[in-house]
Amino acid sequence: MLNQKTHIMKSKFLYFLCFFLNLVCYCHKSESSIRYDTLPAWSPDGQYIAFCRMVKKVALDTLNPYENNNSIFSDAGIKLLELNTGKEKVLVHTFSELDWTKDSRWVVYEGIYKVDVKTERIRRILIDTLSSYPVISSDGSRILYCSILSDSNRLPTSGIYLTDTNGSYRKFLVEGVFPDWHPAGDRFLFYRKPNLYIADTNGNIIKTILEDKSIQGPRFSPDGSKIIYCDEYIVGESDRYSFIYLIDTLGQEQKILTQGIEPRWSPDGKEIVYSGYDEINDGMVLWIMEIDGKNKRKITDPD
Repeated sequence: MLNQKTHIMKSKFLYFLCFFLNLVCYCHKSESSIRYDTLPAWSPDGQYIAFCRMVKKVALDTLNPYENNNSIFSDAGIKLLELNTGKEKVLVHTFSELDWTKDSRWVVYEGIYKVDVKTERIRRILIDTLSSYPVISSDGSRILYCSILSDSNRLPTSGIYLTDTNGSYRKFLVEGVFPDWHPAGDRFLFYRKPNLYIADTNGNIIKTILEDKSIQGPRFSPDGSKIIYCDEYIVGESDRYSFIYLIDTLGQEQKILTQGIEPRWSPDGKEIVYSGYDEINDGMVLWIMEIDGKNKRKITDPD
């Protein structure tokens, strides 16, 4: 049985996927396997990329890419890709936004849990069944994450919380989503519709970076000088596309890098891993590109 947390996360994630599903040609009547590799996170030592893979065998002529149907995926797992060898293994059967501990030993995911990439042992950090989007500070001591705020006078919304890596406290900071630490650890990036902000560690807004945008997954570069994010581009009444953008921390020098979702920096800040459409196999796979959007290479395969 799917619990409430899984329904919420799948609903949110399927919204991201709809940016690309309109590109797929559903012209066959037979059952086929549809695979989506996404939510990548590069290990601090540069050797691994953790990511989520979702798979479902479906009749292609019956799948509506714009229908928010939580039952279309039959399997989901957090996987580990070793970049030098291309070998993959499953760490845990769930899907979630991911981050790494600074020793590259554990992958942190919603819940909040962490899984040992060597032994696959799982430990719980904090009991919050509605948590999502965990991000660890550069010194490895604190975690920002999102959870649901409930108020009887309004609809539930998302709030950003702070805890330590032992889960010994839980502090509400600000309403919003998509937090990401600045490398200095004294501020963080977050989105609250329709603006992208920087706040201090008490949740006080310091700066507005972008206004009137529909942003997903903003991330500081390792040196804190740049930000990557996704923004939606709508053509006509129904066609939706998501592009990856690069800007500086003043919200200037904006550059479109490529079409894709869920970008993450390499540890040295020279490359970006992201999820993008593979027209040869009709699926979402992981790609790596340079920070100018050039020299793209596919690192996972939907077959």
